[in-house]
Order: sequence, then structure tokens, then C-alpha cells
Amino acid sequence: MFLDRIKELLSERLNLDYDSLHDDSRFDELGADSIDIVELVMALEADLGVQLPDDQLERVSTLGELARLAEEY
Repeated sequence: MFLDRIKELLSERLNLDYDSLHDDSRFDELGADSIDIVELVMALEADLGVQLPDDQLERVSTLGELARLAEEY
């Protein structure tokens, strides 16, 4: 569920093909800069009603890592 929503948000914001996004897709390889990632996290938090800790977000580099972190909270 979380991975699907992350893929939807990214494909909308960065004009990426939804089907080309995978668990191991890296944000930097997708062309997402730090502002894109902050906006993605804010949208994800609002959509799913989660609050992700900033100190753990710093270690996230793939879509799957972000999805697993969101699942924890």
C-alpha cells in the first residue's frame, strides 16, 4: 500500500512512468532532488496520516526504504 502511494506521488510530481518505479529505485537516479523528496514525504504523511522522523529519513535512499519506514509509523 505505501509503496503504491509513493509510486503514484512520484510519477505525478516528476512525470515518471508509474510502472518503471520499483522497490529498489533510488531517488537520486530518478532525478529527485532534496526538495522533491521533502515534498513527497509531506504528501505521504498527509495522505496516510503518518509522521516520519527526520533522523531516519536521512538514511532513506530507495522507494522501498521509504515505504518500510512509513509502515513502521
